[in-house]
Amino acid sequence: MFIKLIFVVKKNLVVYVNKAKNLFNNELFFLKKTTLLYVIALSVFQILLVLFYLFYVNYRQKTIELELSKLENSIKSFVVIKNKKEALINKFNDSDQFYIEHYIEPLVFLNSDIKTLVKIRENTKELPYKPMQEKIEFLVGDKNKIKFEKDVVRNLNNYSEIEWKMSNYVIVNYNDIIKLLTLIEGVKIGGIEPNRLRPDLCIKKLHLTSSDNEPGSFSLNVELLQRQLYENKKK
Repeated sequence: MFIKLIFVVKKNLVVYVNKAKNLFNNELFFLKKTTLLYVIALSVFQILLVLFYLFYVNYRQKTIELELSKLENSIKSFVVIKNKKEALINKFNDSDQFYIEHYIEPLVFLNSDIKTLVKIRENTKELPYKPMQEKIEFLVGDKNKIKFEKDVVRNLNNYSEIEWKMSNYVIVNYNDIIKLLTLIEGVKIGGIEPNRLRPDLCIKKLHLTSSDNEPGSFSLNVELLQRQLYENKKK
């Protein structure tokens, strides 16, 4: 009886021991599986972290290169502007601020006609023909001289702009037009040399029509744009 009881206990003990081993093995497998998944997840995270860092470094490098490129272009633009400004200052450094008043407004037009009319008058023994005398007075007087008025004045960063508008029309011939264009635009035309005291001056509008009463003559009105650097303006 006792031996039988021992046999039964031993048998049940073996069963319980086997169950315990199976349970331990299952838990060990789960632990190993969980550890493996953790290691894989950690490896993937590290790879993603490295990829993100490389992407960030590449992005920062491109950003820095772009900023350096912009800075380089800005420096080049500044140098170009500075050189142009210096060239402009040197070119118009000795220009006459009252150039229009001194060299354009005093111009007398139709000089050949004036000389012819004066010669006829001098050779006329009797009283000069009144219309001829009036024509001479018109050509040599103020009525046929350019009169400019300031129309618009703009003060910009480094210079000012002045728009000049003629208050009258004048009668001119071909030679007068050439001389006037040379004085205004500063280029040599028809052998006429430009004035070295010319400021930064250009034609904004030009109205030119044939004169019905004067063959070979034209009625002229012009608008000018003058730029004046502050450095030169203060001189």
